Amino acid sequence: MRFGHHEHGNAVVLVIGFLLLLIGLGGGGFFVYQTKLQKQQGPTKAALPHVNLTQDVIRFSFNTLPALYNNMLEIEREIALIHTELARLETLSSEYPQQKSIVHAEKVLWEKTLKDLFSVLQQIEKTIEPIYVAYSVNREKGEELMAANTPDLLSAAEEVIAAAKTETARIQIEAPKTFMQKLKAKLKK
Repeated sequence: MRFGHHEHGNAVVLVIGFLLLLIGLGGGGFFVYQTKLQKQQGPTKAALPHVNLTQDVIRFSFNTLPALYNNMLEIEREIALIHTELARLETLSSEYPQQKSIVHAEKVLWEKTLKDLFSVLQQIEKTIEPIYVAYSVNREKGEELMAANTPDLLSAAEEVIAAAKTETARIQIEAPKTFMQKLKAKLKK
């Protein structure tokens, strides 16, 4: 009887040892992914759907011109908000066709803001791609182009973002209500 108990103890020790080994390997793999592989991937094109640049140029802007990259992300956020608002206005226009003139005036404002955002994105695209190519061919030449063009691009991007934010700040995007919030609202009635 004692012999069987000892074999069972060895099996438990082996299983626990195997589990600890798996945990250690999993943790080591996660650490390598977080510290090495994830940093190499950098930003993805999906984060900038309205930017017509290659993945290499986007990664270059992320690594070399982080302020400009962040401005492109901010412009994308503003574009998304405006698209949402335009869709909401379109719904209002179809629900209340006799009030189209009210909705139309608001849509014109949003479309102008959207046009300004896209204009700056295009300006960034036209400037950053030659900087990337010059930097890839001759680093000094690329750095000269960066120094000459980046301040104007940053300024234009910051201006258009500030103007867009004054408009999008008034958009009230209502978060979906939770079950408890809906229940409380019904009980108050």
